Amino acid sequence: HVGLSTANFPTPAIINPEEHYHNEVVTHNGTSTASTCTFNLENFEWLALIKNITGANEKWYVMDSLKGTGHYWSTNDTTTPEQSDSNVMSVSGNTFTLGSTLGAKKYLVEFHKLGLAADTASNTSGSINSTATSSNILSGAFVSRYTGTGSNATIGHGLPVAPDFISCKNLVSAGHNDSVYHSSIGATKYLSLYNASAAGTASTIWNNTEPTTSVFSVGTGSTTNGSVAMVAIGWAGVKNYSSFGSIEGNGNANGSFVNLGFEHGKFFAKGIDASSSWWGYDKQTSPNNADLGAIWYDNADPQQSAGRADRVCNGVKFRNANDPNSANTTIYGAWGGRAMT
Repeated sequence: HVGLSTANFPTPAIINPEEHYHNEVVTHNGTSTASTCTFNLENFEWLALIKNITGANEKWYVMDSLKGTGHYWSTNDTTTPEQSDSNVMSVSGNTFTLGSTLGAKKYLVEFHKLGLAADTASNTSGSINSTATSSNILSGAFVSRYTGTGSNATIGHGLPVAPDFISCKNLVSAGHNDSVYHSSIGATKYLSLYNASAAGTASTIWNNTEPTTSVFSVGTGSTTNGSVAMVAIGWAGVKNYSSFGSIEGNGNANGSFVNLGFEHGKFFAKGIDASSSWWGYDKQTSPNNADLGAIWYDNADPQQSAGRADRVCNGVKFRNANDPNSANTTIYGAWGGRAMT
């Protein structure tokens, strides 16, 4: 017989999620506002997502250190490709500073730590050699920049396991969605971060081929494999830190429960059978137990009060009868988790 004690619990794969994930609300003065990340932004590569949660509608800013802080793209904007702008954010050591491109509003700033900056290199595991790839094998995060070919191909991701979530962006040609792979719907289907559309079916996106422990596959489509500069970001589920899956919504205010096994830092959900927005719930934007405010990946709106979901110590309990808990299949993802103790 083994007594009930935290000493008998299995050691989490990641002891401290703050060493791999930083999520903060910054009140910006509209000119220059500095804050501190929980890991060094010069020693490590990183992926950052920035979105206003107050004020007028404003696009998402997505940045990665492989390209540098002078460039960004948006999940909710297909009219413009990757932009050059040195006044969105700058970094120095653990310090990041929001710049004058952003307004005098509150912004959610989210960082994912990748690999050591000194180790960044081209990944040659696939038929396309990436321009640069960086991955964090502990947190399951990666970013690959590559030049597409327009022909069926594979690209290395640098993780020791197959990713559960991948989003690709055409960085040059205007008018393209961010195409998304999610392990719960498989490689014959795809989603778009730009809109609320149901899951589509096309072999041209992921070449009907599941990711492996070394590469992900792309078809001939320009959203994943245009003959231009491309970027892919992705995650694999890691016990006690991140999780990707699907549930059936019940269309009831006493909503479905998502058992993550940990308390999330970030949780997103999207219905895939019909039109449904990408609902994102952040611990920092709703610091109390209830996640009352969602931020949509697919539009420019600030924080919403609809789509309530309660954050509990081992998952998420939906508290609404509509999206993302409508009576259809809902995919989800979470990261930045802290295991129950």
